[in-house]
Amino acid sequence: MKKALALILSALMLASLTACSGGKASSTGATSKADTVSAASAAPSQAEETKITYPLEGGKTLSLAWPEMAAITAGGTDWKHTPFITNLEKNTGVTLEISHPTEWATVWASSNLPDMMYVNWNANYNGGAAKAISDGVIIEVDDYLNQYAPDYQAFITSNDTWRKQATTPAGKFYGFHFVRTSERLQTSLGLIIRQDWMEDLKLDMPETPEELKNVLIAFRDQKNASAPFGTGIGTIAWVESFGLISGGFGLPSTGFYLGSDGKVHYGAYEENYKDYIAYMSDLYAEGLLDKNTTTVDTATVTANLLNGESGLGAGSGGSGLGNWMTSAEKNGDTKFKLTGLRPLSQKKGEKPIGGQYDNPVTGAAVAISGKCKDVETACKFLNYGYTDEGSVYWNFGTEGVSWNKANEEHFTHKYTDVVVKNDKLSVQQGLAQYCMAWDGGPFGQSEDYIWQFWNRPEQQDALVQWTDTDAAKYKLPSLAVADDKLDEYSSIGSEINTYISENYSLFITGKRSLSEYEDFHKTLKDMGMETYIQIMQEAYDAYLAK
Repeated sequence: MKKALALILSALMLASLTACSGGKASSTGATSKADTVSAASAAPSQAEETKITYPLEGGKTLSLAWPEMAAITAGGTDWKHTPFITNLEKNTGVTLEISHPTEWATVWASSNLPDMMYVNWNANYNGGAAKAISDGVIIEVDDYLNQYAPDYQAFITSNDTWRKQATTPAGKFYGFHFVRTSERLQTSLGLIIRQDWMEDLKLDMPETPEELKNVLIAFRDQKNASAPFGTGIGTIAWVESFGLISGGFGLPSTGFYLGSDGKVHYGAYEENYKDYIAYMSDLYAEGLLDKNTTTVDTATVTANLLNGESGLGAGSGGSGLGNWMTSAEKNGDTKFKLTGLRPLSQKKGEKPIGGQYDNPVTGAAVAISGKCKDVETACKFLNYGYTDEGSVYWNFGTEGVSWNKANEEHFTHKYTDVVVKNDKLSVQQGLAQYCMAWDGGPFGQSEDYIWQFWNRPEQQDALVQWTDTDAAKYKLPSLAVADDKLDEYSSIGSEINTYISENYSLFITGKRSLSEYEDFHKTLKDMGMETYIQIMQEAYDAYLAK
């Protein structure tokens, strides 16, 4: 079966979204004569100045399919009856019929498609957004934007990277995208270290592989840590796709990345990969990497970090660092303190080349179905999130209820206590009742959100450390493989990635000798690694040509 492909990790310095609240939202923009497209309703054809005023008149109703959100149900309600949806309907003048599909394939096969669907189309639709269009599941919206969604059009075309990532390989818009408007929003995880141990042992934060090894030795010998670097093979292999450690060996990722030569590379096929593998194997042999790393689960990794068996881990700023700090406090450990550790560099003082970095546009978009009978209203409704008023609403909710104006160091829209200090709800659950900044939707995410969602000083410092990198230079954008290469790419990739994963574990644990590394590399070549890379190079070249 063909697989839709979306490669994560484009890295760009992007300007933050500026938004302000007001009364009725309106927009203006110039339109040109639009070509007729094959869709459920006619596209606009006259050239005129467009003005959209909210709420829309006419009392229209639209159906919307959206994935179920655990943060909503955990709050004891359904999305339809949250203050967010209630006021969104009021603000836009559109009533929503909301469904939460569990099997999207069933929805797409239905003859009764909802008007709008929120999906990561490149990652989850078999063949990607372009195939969804050709299948009639969704429509191209290019010819509707000038007249019915001018704010979205202005927003998404204001940054050429956003425009490219929001379009099909043919350069066609297929939905209303969720956009991370700042590099601070594109990074959410990294290495996490026991800061209190570092202070007790009077150690400087490690910058290179050798310095990290020395820190782990100190954790083992002076803190009696049985698993100084507490992580499982699956976890470390995952984070190494971001080059958190392998960056110290000149590899921005162990997977696909953009080299300094402007070409596509695959880390596990580069010469430096052997040095990285040897280093990880050495950590394991020295008892610095969890001896149960091949089998350890997330719960055990967490327990080891909290009970002093580990001093280094990897995780997100929220569910990792934030939750670990909260757990330590509940356990009465007043000394426990964590901080984010920058990805490793080859030389001390150099800026890291690795680091987790999401694409600003990931493929997640609300698309209009091929069965929608009122494309005009759907476009106008979705355009709301890109107006000044709508942008603030999707990010923060209602002024005076879920946010107030502020003049803080990092933000000007401050969530109220009902959101961030709710006795009955976590911060995420509180946010979920009033806005969508924590999750996504048809709007540009504001950086004001992250500084408050991660409200601990340790989390905010981690964000600074994890984004202090040159990762942007090496991250590929989200790419779509050409249809005629998709089967070959999927077949080769499945075999290669399984082989790499298996041997990664074998090499690190010593079950396969590094003397056999050249055989490993040759096998990758024989499996078609160079073809695998070439197909992705062609996808990247097509992306550049948009």
